Amino acid sequence: MPRALPKKTPHRSCTTRFCHFALELKMEAFKEAWVDIDSEQRGKIETSEFVRYLQTKGHDDVFIDKWRQVFDADDAGEITLETYCDVLDIRPEELQSAKSLLNDVKYVSGDMPMDWQEKVVKVTKDVLAMPNLKLSDLSKQIKIALDRAYGNLWHVMVAYGQFSCYFGFQPGFSYIFKIGKQVFIVFKTPQT
Repeated sequence: MPRALPKKTPHRSCTTRFCHFALELKMEAFKEAWVDIDSEQRGKIETSEFVRYLQTKGHDDVFIDKWRQVFDADDAGEITLETYCDVLDIRPEELQSAKSLLNDVKYVSGDMPMDWQEKVVKVTKDVLAMPNLKLSDLSKQIKIALDRAYGNLWHVMVAYGQFSCYFGFQPGFSYIFKIGKQVFIVFKTPQT
């Protein structure tokens, strides 16, 4: 049975089944791409930067060329934030807020989509900003805040320096990141 197309109307130049399917599956990857490429927040990127980025991520030439044509339909050599967001049917604030929130965060490992990474980092930073917070309560307070905001069962560990861990988690809910010298290991398991 064919997969249903998303209900959103895509950008005018993105009318093929390929575009619909790719938009549905790759949204988070495209958000991450913009944030990575436009690290200086200029509001535009060179098409060649976009192509190089996709090549480093292992995409084939056919995929890259189709997306280059969608984002740079007039072959101007640059892609503006407005066009990028129009094609993906997202608000520019979604990309800009992700960049500022994650500025001092170093991704270590995980399979969590960017929108969830942002949520976890925001909760973590809110807890870190609590007055009189004891180091021994840090992971507990982050866990409690995540459980309250996003449902049970979150697990949080905080490490300094070298560490090793092995755990099971709900697919799409594992994120290991670093803020300053602290490493945060955050994951969710399904309720039974």
